[in-house]
Amino acid sequence: MITRVFSVELSLRVQFIFYIASFSFLTLWMSDSLADSYYYYQSGLRIFKGQNPYLGDLPFFSGPAGGWFLYLVGNIFFIKEFPIVWQIINLLGMSIFFFTMLSKLGVKHNLILLVAIMLLSSPVREMVVNNQVTGFVLGIAAFVIQTRSGNLNNIALMANSILMYLAFELKPNLVLGFVVYFVITNKERFYLISLSVASVLVVFNFVLVDRLYIFWFDSIQSKGIANFTGFESLGLSTIIYESGFLNKENARTLGISLFLLFLALSLLTAIFDRSRSTLFIIPLIAMFFPYLHYLDFAITLPFIIYFAFYQSNLRFLVPASIILLYLPRPTDGFVKNLLSFVIVLVFLAFDFARYKRLQTVLTGTVFSTILLISNYWIVALTKDAYQLSLLTVLRVWLVVICILIGAIITDKKSKINYFFGLLKLHFKEFKK
Repeated sequence: MITRVFSVELSLRVQFIFYIASFSFLTLWMSDSLADSYYYYQSGLRIFKGQNPYLGDLPFFSGPAGGWFLYLVGNIFFIKEFPIVWQIINLLGMSIFFFTMLSKLGVKHNLILLVAIMLLSSPVREMVVNNQVTGFVLGIAAFVIQTRSGNLNNIALMANSILMYLAFELKPNLVLGFVVYFVITNKERFYLISLSVASVLVVFNFVLVDRLYIFWFDSIQSKGIANFTGFESLGLSTIIYESGFLNKENARTLGISLFLLFLALSLLTAIFDRSRSTLFIIPLIAMFFPYLHYLDFAITLPFIIYFAFYQSNLRFLVPASIILLYLPRPTDGFVKNLLSFVIVLVFLAFDFARYKRLQTVLTGTVFSTILLISNYWIVALTKDAYQLSLLTVLRVWLVVICILIGAIITDKKSKINYFFGLLKLHFKEFKK
């Protein structure tokens, strides 16, 4: 049962005041240029002119339709002349994503306040600093799955399918989970989804620029996959490689293989399990994708918030995840670590007041204390900023994965929970 986030439901006016305050506070990190979004915009411009964006020096690995779509939206809102407009669009998109996911997960109280709190998280601040396209893409994907597809006519469903595909081309690593969820929940009209995507492929591959998708796939194979392991990505394969367990090629192969295996398991889960837990494949697929940046952790935030107020045996991990997502980098500074510990105590005090579970308080305190002590150890052993980034992502990744998988396993309505229950029962019988 989802509990109220606070004992008092705040009025919409008060919640919007907090939201506007968070939005305004983020202007401190806003870039005065398009920054990373420039590459998407410029590549879209080349496609618009009938040029090939994959031949040249632009580090562009998104799909051609996605780049063209961003360029079109960018021109409508004059983002090249006014980069702050793009920042606002990104934050609004991120807000739509947070609000939609919390709503679909069943959280009903203080939603706008929770969105305001999540906007201040470190992954969102990272997005703002780099002026990325993450919020724009997640907002589109969330809007599409929020629409009640069963009530849509065929034309509206095809329009939604095209929107989802355009978002996928911009950020495949973040939107793939949405695509899986969208296709499975609309499998009765899969032919319409296929027709929509095929029309986009035909237009961009044969009408605008000849064989453009062939160049995209060649670019991914020759340049993009190389970035799965190394400084461009902080994903699992990079962590394995930098730890010295495998060489670069084998680490990359292992990372891709693990992702494909997990993707297959996610597809089976989405097909056979129609409980609320199916939504958790959206952040999990992004977390297991070989290409990962710290700002991509924004996709996990609403699920962490949901889990924070959901009765589970892994609740003791929640305060640690909140610390890592708001004060991410390990530090040996006494003030920041003290602040982190205060956050832990406040959460656990609230948790105990609601559930009267001393075990959660004790395990949460112990785990978070170990986490904070590790800050001093990591800072002492880290040789450079790159290693610090890897350790930062590894710590967040481990905690977040435990929570996301734990949420699925402990959901009583989930068929996976039922499966584990059967295994447990058979194990007890076997022991007898």
